[in-house]
Amino acid sequence: MENQELCPEELVTSEFEPEEIIELTVEGGEGSDVVFARESPLIVAVSSQDWKLSETFISLADPQTLNGFLCISLDSIWFLSTEHELRGITGLITKIVCHGAHDYTRATLRTSFLASCVSSCQSQTVSLADSITVMAQRLHERLQECNGDEVLKAEAAAKVQKFTEWALKCIGFHSRCQGPRDKANQDSAAEIQLQLSAFKMFLDLAGNHLSGKDFTEAFDAACFPLTLFSTSFNPGWASGISATFIHGLLGMLVEGGTDNVNQCFLEASRFGSTELVRILLQVDLILNLHAAV
Repeated sequence: MENQELCPEELVTSEFEPEEIIELTVEGGEGSDVVFARESPLIVAVSSQDWKLSETFISLADPQTLNGFLCISLDSIWFLSTEHELRGITGLITKIVCHGAHDYTRATLRTSFLASCVSSCQSQTVSLADSITVMAQRLHERLQECNGDEVLKAEAAAKVQKFTEWALKCIGFHSRCQGPRDKANQDSAAEIQLQLSAFKMFLDLAGNHLSGKDFTEAFDAACFPLTLFSTSFNPGWASGISATFIHGLLGMLVEGGTDNVNQCFLEASRFGSTELVRILLQVDLILNLHAAV
């Protein structure tokens, strides 16, 4: 792996187009500065838990818009904190699918990336605002270590930065909507179980519509932010609640049929993401146990 040439365009899968990521969340234009310049009405309705209004938007949407709604609704599961919210969002996702949404691949891919960014931001010693700077610096260092065309490297860097800025803006938006949290009454472990159960519900709903290739790309998308941010994680991250979250997410993707655990392990080792290496070792153990059954 040490002398292997890494194509920059492989850093982000072609399924993950920036225009698709910000679809329904911008008024128009290019660049990260327009993301959430004008929030989609559905995002506002979902974040305020106005399920009746959300259902109204669904009933009026065409198939392409419904696919966008599926992505938006699925992304919101990583900010659930109560059983009431879980019932509301899972019911909404089910209705969106019943009305004709079918792009499970894009929804799974982008929400896996977002979930990883959520966990990374909760684990960092730097602020959300500083995360973009940390990400850009780490990405630059990673690309410098790779062989390949400089133009392709620059394009890959710009694409990854746009995705990550989208994710961080999404996190910031949901955090503002949630307002100050009562940490005394907050059970992080319970929240994680709610969020993971919502994702499991979606995967069950998708069923055979998701292929092994889809799970492989989603697994890669979930691991990638961790390799960028891991140097700024709090000490002991691998034994904390955020690691439990990532372990659960990656475990479900493994059960779905991903075949790139070893590849992601080598990448994490190569770029010094020791905490991710520990998680992947545990995930690989689960994979081997499943294979032995």
